[in-house]
Amino acid sequence: MHHFSINKIYAPVSERSINDIPQEVAAQYNTPIIYSVTPQLNQTIIPMHYDINLDLTEVTSHNHVIGRMAIYLKTTTHDLKNQKEIKLHVSANVFLQRIRLRGGNKTITITAIKRQKQLKMLLLVLEEELIYSDYLLEMEFSTKICTKECEGVQCIMKNNEIVGFTTKFEPFFARTLLPCWDSPNFKSTFNVTIKHDPSKTVLSNGMIGHQTDILSRANKKHMQMTSFKKTPVMSVYLLAFVYGDFAKFESRSQRNVSISIYTEPSTQYLTHFAANFTPTMLDLLETEFRIKYPMEKIDFVATANLPVGGIENWGLVIFHNNMLLIENDRSNSPQMSVDHLYDTIKIEKIVTHELIHQWIGNLVSVNDWSEIWINEGFATFYVYKILRESHRAVMDQEYLTRLSDLIEQQCGEFKTSLIQEFTRDTLYSDLFQPIGVYVRGSVVVQMIQNLVGEDAFADGMITFLTRNSYRSVDRHTLWASMPPLSSWGKEKEILGSVMESWLVNKGIPEITISRNYNDHSIRLTQQLSDLNKYAIFLNDNHPLKGPKARRVNRNIRVKAYNIERVGRGKIKVQNIEDNERMDIPKTSRSTNYDENKDVWSIPFSYQFHSLKSEKYKFTKQFWLHNETILFTDKDISSNVLLLANPDWLFPFKVNYDIQNWRMIIDMLHSNLSEIPTKSRIQLIIDSKTYIMHSGVPELYVQLLGYLHHETELCVLLFGIDAVYNLIDTYRGSSIGEQLVMYLQQVIQKFDTTLSKSDYDAEVAAVWLIDADRISKLYKLRCIAELESCESLKHRNQWLRQPTALDVEEYQQITGICSYLFNEAGYEEINLLMKFLEYRSQQWTVNVALSSCIKEEALLKHVVKKIIETKNAAVYMSVLEVCKEL
Repeated sequence: MHHFSINKIYAPVSERSINDIPQEVAAQYNTPIIYSVTPQLNQTIIPMHYDINLDLTEVTSHNHVIGRMAIYLKTTTHDLKNQKEIKLHVSANVFLQRIRLRGGNKTITITAIKRQKQLKMLLLVLEEELIYSDYLLEMEFSTKICTKECEGVQCIMKNNEIVGFTTKFEPFFARTLLPCWDSPNFKSTFNVTIKHDPSKTVLSNGMIGHQTDILSRANKKHMQMTSFKKTPVMSVYLLAFVYGDFAKFESRSQRNVSISIYTEPSTQYLTHFAANFTPTMLDLLETEFRIKYPMEKIDFVATANLPVGGIENWGLVIFHNNMLLIENDRSNSPQMSVDHLYDTIKIEKIVTHELIHQWIGNLVSVNDWSEIWINEGFATFYVYKILRESHRAVMDQEYLTRLSDLIEQQCGEFKTSLIQEFTRDTLYSDLFQPIGVYVRGSVVVQMIQNLVGEDAFADGMITFLTRNSYRSVDRHTLWASMPPLSSWGKEKEILGSVMESWLVNKGIPEITISRNYNDHSIRLTQQLSDLNKYAIFLNDNHPLKGPKARRVNRNIRVKAYNIERVGRGKIKVQNIEDNERMDIPKTSRSTNYDENKDVWSIPFSYQFHSLKSEKYKFTKQFWLHNETILFTDKDISSNVLLLANPDWLFPFKVNYDIQNWRMIIDMLHSNLSEIPTKSRIQLIIDSKTYIMHSGVPELYVQLLGYLHHETELCVLLFGIDAVYNLIDTYRGSSIGEQLVMYLQQVIQKFDTTLSKSDYDAEVAAVWLIDADRISKLYKLRCIAELESCESLKHRNQWLRQPTALDVEEYQQITGICSYLFNEAGYEEINLLMKFLEYRSQQWTVNVALSSCIKEEALLKHVVKKIIETKNAAVYMSVLEVCKEL
């Protein structure tokens, strides 16, 4: 069923979802990356080409793939330093049957074959030293698939029988199917030939070259031999195979590139949207990058067995079904439903993401997985950039939402760096962490574009892709293609140097701004942002501990901190009088960021009104390299607010002295348009950290109070988060009731905005980026006792048909809960007690509704029933629906 109104959308109970961010590694890969401590393969002998022959005729009967392979090797130097061994990768489920090494016209004797099964490596010990020459390594093997060890092959099962499989070799699972140099810095070409049942579809990266019917020697059955054309030079993790029962839907790009979508025959009708969208996007990307897609075809395969959303194998992209298929195409219909539009945008995002990888990731690859941010950060950035042309509001809101997710994550307990350092504790899932790698990478790429300019950035990317086609690179190669100097402020800083701290430092920085309103001096202090420094602990039995008393109606203990804390570095002083731009003396700094991991090179700017004319604004820019800097700016009056990081241009947090916060709040209430839209979002987010947890938390409430004047949906959505979290913090207390009264107009504004979004699919899709906000608003409207809560209506409907209540009718459940909390009587309690005895589909809903009633006996009965299930899944399900229990 499609919902045509945003008010009919079920809002999930879970917190903000990141499931629509394309991911290459599944969340279940929560085991350490042993390969991170694997000895590096020798760079003096490298694979140039693989001839691969696979026999799939025993896949169904014996779970085996039989293989023969010839790998053409080349030594890279004359100085081989008595090298008498060859290392490569192979997993324990690959059984080697024959190995031969040839050099020129002779066979090189292999004196020992050593397998390091834990590290998934193979060591060939040779009788003689390698010389500067070409070699041929021939192998025969048999691979057991559909096992825990064969992580690179996902089997398709039907009636407990293997009927096909797909592969996912990224990041280092090619070795689980065949012996290889399984590292992204080794690039080769591949010829693939597959023997198979002629009724099955077989696919690989290249276009099918030719097919031959043969007769099997073993059972005299007719088989087919399919040979694929030679691939471009690529890393082995991009190699891919598909085998099974698939139906094909083909379209073409403007240059006649074949674009085929393969699905199960029963779901072929669901491919039309992707089939219509993909050719247009492929054409657009060729224009964007000014490089033609280098292959004759690109195949999409939709399967239910892929453990991730999509995988960008070159020429053979594999998707999970629910990321590519959609029921019907209403793209040209004015009656497009809300959820249908959001689902189509989700498909557009992942298809665009994987197509971008055909250039960034495939044509140009990273040479080490620690630099994976280049692949994923640029792909995510270009998704926002390109789809913004057709879905501006949705893409802008998604970027801002993910940026706030990133800031929240990196200010918490588990801070990470973008350049990853692998240890024995590193998990598979860490490699492709959605927020820490995809989103953070895209934010850094956006930062690069902001520093060099949009046109220079576009030219730099074309240069990067052109110069490095079919190569593996690192970030230094990227800097060599970009403009060497940033265009930020007067100081022309070296781009690669100033960006390094944003790549290697863990977490994100915060800047504290302290103004002396008598002498016009301003002190800036940068440090690692850590929310634990501002954490509030509720304490009902002990007096306040900390530097300042809390003006709230609860006893609150807070960790000590000083809003005007300064760093341990030297303070630089300068008088500022230049009306155009201010000069900050270039401070000495170490470029060895391993020794200064808590200091960033920050492109800082601030904005204020002119003394001469309130209509004219100054914006001053400079680089902040030191921990602390002190300067004077006589252009800014003591009664004028200072706004840092206008338009939330760069990803750092900002704290102000209390007087400046007061002036910001006054401006928000009196003339909010004077503060840029994105800055208003940053102020909402940063004020929660710094004002709500300060000695004057009432200022935070006053700041949120301005929201009833707010006109921008993107800001109001962040306001819903802030207001809900504030009221939820003080729920059940006297101050909580006062907060609801003060913020009632704000909540009414949220509710009116939701109503105005009804039936506008594009605007409603903005709400669905974080649908949990809708459920928060449902709760807020009932807490504030707005008419739209309709608690009595929902209660009466429930009593008439108590078994018809659906867990997805969250608006109705919230309304019923509000009624039960305030007015529950014998009839409602008796009904719930009755239904708790039966484990129906509504049982979890009844548990949630029971928790809304202030009745101790009922709550004890609920807990007893939950425990009696002895089912962990039930525990988790109930806790998700009802956190009160």
